[in-house]
Amino acid sequence: MERLNSKNVLDPGTIPTDLSIRLLGGFRILYRNKALNTINTARLQSLLAYLALHKESTVSRQSLAFMFWPDTSEAQARANLRNLLHKLRASLPEADKFLSIGQHTVQWQTSAFFTLDVDQFLSFASQSTAVPDLKRATQIYAGDFMPDCYEDWAQSIRENLRQTYLNTLEKLVLFLADARNQREALEYAQLLLRQEPTREGTYRHLMGLYAQSGDRASIARIYNTCVTVLQRELGLEPSPATRKAYENFLGQATHWDRPIEPSPVPLEQPLLNNLPHSLTSFVGRSQELEQVDILLSKHRLVSLCGPGGIGKTRLALAAVKPLAPEYRDGIFMVDLAAVNAPGLVTRAVADALQANDEVRSAGLDGLVNLLRDQNLLLLLDNCEHLTEEVGTVVSALLQACPSLRIVTTSREALNVYGETVWLVPALPVPLPSEYIDLQDLTAQTQAWQSNESVELFIERAKSTLPTFQPDARALLTIAGICRRLDGIPLAIEMAAARVKTLTVHQIAQRLDNTLELLRAPANSALPRHRTMEAVMDWSYEMLTSHERELFARLSVFTGHFSLQAVEQICQGKGIREGEILELLASLVDKSLVVSLSMEPEARFRLHEIARQYGHRKLEVQRQLTHWQNRHLDYFVYLAEQAEPKLRASEQLEWLSRLDLEQENLRAALQLALGENAAPKDRYADRAARLAGALWVYWFIRGHFSEGRHLAEQALALLDRTEKPSPGLVKVLYTAASFALFQGDFARGMTLSQQSLAVSRERQDAFGEVISYHHFAMIANAQGDRSKAGRYYRRGLKIANRVEDPWLIGVMLSSLGEIALFSHDYENTRMYSQKSVEIARQSGDKFQMLYALTNLTSLALQLGDLKQAGLLAEESLSLSRLIGERRGIGFALLNLGRIALQQKQYDRAGNYLRQSVQTIWRTRDRATTIDHMVYLVSCEMHEGRFEIAARLLAACEAALSGFPAGFRLANQDVFDQTVKDLRTCLDTGVFTAAWTLGRLMSLEQTVSFALIDRTADAVS
Repeated sequence: MERLNSKNVLDPGTIPTDLSIRLLGGFRILYRNKALNTINTARLQSLLAYLALHKESTVSRQSLAFMFWPDTSEAQARANLRNLLHKLRASLPEADKFLSIGQHTVQWQTSAFFTLDVDQFLSFASQSTAVPDLKRATQIYAGDFMPDCYEDWAQSIRENLRQTYLNTLEKLVLFLADARNQREALEYAQLLLRQEPTREGTYRHLMGLYAQSGDRASIARIYNTCVTVLQRELGLEPSPATRKAYENFLGQATHWDRPIEPSPVPLEQPLLNNLPHSLTSFVGRSQELEQVDILLSKHRLVSLCGPGGIGKTRLALAAVKPLAPEYRDGIFMVDLAAVNAPGLVTRAVADALQANDEVRSAGLDGLVNLLRDQNLLLLLDNCEHLTEEVGTVVSALLQACPSLRIVTTSREALNVYGETVWLVPALPVPLPSEYIDLQDLTAQTQAWQSNESVELFIERAKSTLPTFQPDARALLTIAGICRRLDGIPLAIEMAAARVKTLTVHQIAQRLDNTLELLRAPANSALPRHRTMEAVMDWSYEMLTSHERELFARLSVFTGHFSLQAVEQICQGKGIREGEILELLASLVDKSLVVSLSMEPEARFRLHEIARQYGHRKLEVQRQLTHWQNRHLDYFVYLAEQAEPKLRASEQLEWLSRLDLEQENLRAALQLALGENAAPKDRYADRAARLAGALWVYWFIRGHFSEGRHLAEQALALLDRTEKPSPGLVKVLYTAASFALFQGDFARGMTLSQQSLAVSRERQDAFGEVISYHHFAMIANAQGDRSKAGRYYRRGLKIANRVEDPWLIGVMLSSLGEIALFSHDYENTRMYSQKSVEIARQSGDKFQMLYALTNLTSLALQLGDLKQAGLLAEESLSLSRLIGERRGIGFALLNLGRIALQQKQYDRAGNYLRQSVQTIWRTRDRATTIDHMVYLVSCEMHEGRFEIAARLLAACEAALSGFPAGFRLANQDVFDQTVKDLRTCLDTGVFTAAWTLGRLMSLEQTVSFALIDRTADAVS
């Protein structure tokens, strides 16, 4: 370890430094006092740590390459290092100031001023007789050296530093015992024992300390613990030295009549702090620590607020511990959780400061006199049930004591003058991915592992089950668990503790009942933190009756919700609509409801655990069904209000509104479709109305699978009822539409025939036109363009009769598409331009983009690439503006076709892969294959004939699942491409590739097609 000792150790505050590197307890780097998040991969962090630790040495590139990639070839290892150094230089600000990267060597610039916590720790730990320095060393040691780095070079350093830390603790115990400072000596001995429970010398030290005060019971307890731990962990008995020490100390203690309590430390010689030592490492939170650091530097009263379990106390402790050198008279924590009677706050503060009886008896005046000249920081923890009294005490102290700073943690603010409130956020959670290739999950693991929520889960799981090592699929499940738990640290820790008895997949399956699942061992936490239900009870009991009522009613929402929805759904039964805003604001202040700043209006949400807790309260009150029905009725009304707007000029506004309400719309529909929904007639009708009203929204957003599944469920529910439903026609053509677009023509035909029959019976012109549109789609898929045209014209006639501009535009655009397939370019242009004009007049961007797609394809057919490019870009912009997934896919396809004709194959491949991926997300199998044919063309132009053959064969195999007579929109292109491939490949090679391709499912084919092979070709 000698090489790690810097000759010029920089202590924070002595020399201004731009860069601060912390490797103990995890990797954290600050640049100009702000967290630096660009060095965000394990390998980058490992390289930077190695260079910083060996700053006085010149390291050869060869040794670095071999060290980091011992299992690869020398050439590959050097290439990897070259790439990694490039990334490090790009990620580290002013990299050349800190790094000297030569052709053969790499070195940290010895002239660069920076701080490294390892150097600081070793510097203070080396002061073998200075107790304050040894204490400072233990404060700096925030945890094991880079615990997530598993490379060989790091493991030896980690162990050496840990042994230094343990030796430092042991020195402190000895020095403090010699100084007769029994209280502190006991603290450090117990900390040492927690770090290394099989260290017999520590048990002997503890017994000796208790012998000084004649505490025979504690001596016996410590010895018995030693016996138990050694037997359990090592299968050994205590050594003769330990047994002899036990007998000697018991003998010494018999000379005392009773245990002697250590006398309080006088305030003239204050302790450095009374902050507890954490038993687990502090994960993540670099940005939050930076923010709290800034607030503490500017304000004298900072309150960290947030819901139970969010990690307020851990964050506060992690933020204030490094500040110890800045406070001459120390940092003291006062835990107010157990203070449950008025007038005891000042007593709790005095106890924490070890004040004398005179100060205690004088109450607040005594504290003011005591702290008037003190340079001290107070951490008042768990203030939420005493906000008024704590506010009074804090205000008085800050006014009278100019060098005092106070940090509080609470579920609600104190609301006193001078208070700066900072809401502690949840840990960031992995974003859900719409498209994850399960064949290549390993590519996702690095992103998941670097997420703070997932990192916390894994670390706590390993502390419970040391052999826990999640694979890529388990990491995907853990990411989902963290999302469901909203990144709440306590909940994640409790869930992780279950890995001892459940797999992560079982844990995920049980999250619908988190209040039962999330429990900590009885001896591992405060009573109010042993279950998530106890955490919620603590907050719930402090609410007024009306606050409790509204909080419970809010649990019928899923995800976030609007004030308008709350006012409409939650009023009544004792709560007036006019009261709701103030009650909701109060719940936000008490950290039970989260307020979200979203445009165009503020929205609110409950954390999932709070939602389940509120649900349980409604169930106990037998009110759950009533409020769920209010929720369902509101969202049926909202969807029906939105439906016509989605086909007109207000399209964007209502798409955005439904996007915001998507989770609640799903929840409402699931309630109506549920097995327990009763009476069936009423629920079936509302399910059909809601599913039918969402048809256009689902189509635009590409939710084909979800829309089809839910519409089919609504139909099944209607089949079990006797009363006719007004929503039957809509839900029939909704289910038919998605069945057809996903290639299920048999089901689509059946549903469309039913839709037409019911539409005629009820004189529903809209449903009749849509049914004819579906018949035309089926005829077109069978290659009968003439029959398809007749159906479209029949629908157009009805649309003109009822003067519905949206239906007219749909039919005109579809007739333009049929004309295009038939090479009738004059009618293609006429029909498509008419559709564009109608769409412009009505403001319907959805309809417009499909007519523009026809015109783009027409320009391509006529060889006008410039015009085609302009129209394709307009279509892409329009599609992205409204988020229309199929429109985006078609625009990308046309841009790819243009690039193909321009022989820009890299660009074409990029567009075409995007188009295939975009369409595949809707599971529109036929269109996916259509687009894949053009991607095959691109692969052929790049000379990858065998890959092209495999893809085309897989597409042909997928087409075998379609009805007899089915033809692709570009069937001619498909057939010609097969012929071209046969001429490009030897017969045997073609047959082998074709055979392999036909073995692939369409899912596997898409994954295979989306691989970007350009880089391979370049290398």
